[in-house]
Amino acid sequence: MSFSHATLVGSPHGSGILFALPCLENVPRRPRNRPQILLKTLLNVAGAPLDNNLCERALKKAIVHRKNSLFYKTLNGAKVGDLYMSLIFTCGLNDVNPFEYLTELLRHKDELAEAPERWLPWNYRENLTDPPRAGPFPEPLELTSV
Repeated sequence: MSFSHATLVGSPHGSGILFALPCLENVPRRPRNRPQILLKTLLNVAGAPLDNNLCERALKKAIVHRKNSLFYKTLNGAKVGDLYMSLIFTCGLNDVNPFEYLTELLRHKDELAEAPERWLPWNYRENLTDPPRAGPFPEPLELTSV
């Protein structure tokens, strides 16, 4: 393998790759086991991440949900838990605060029942008549002196 050592010198990932290159030269070229080709492909793609942290972060929510789902007592409870997990994860993908989203769904339950497609995480803000509040509690009363 011939890689430009100048592009890898100085970075932590680069030192790991340079350490692994001699080991990859001796790998037999079987169709199922070609790590040297994969490494060449990875290094030829500009901006390709050298780790899979993004994938691991995405899977972590599903793994935690699977662990917590052991404690559902009924099948209906499991379906409800899956529904909320799906809504919360979809909110995260659309940069929406899940607590505010679910709170607004409860506040506008009549409108939600009429047109659920207008109350999805990516378009529910367009249907709000009043700005979202910080919590599910009513606005505080103003105190006046007597």
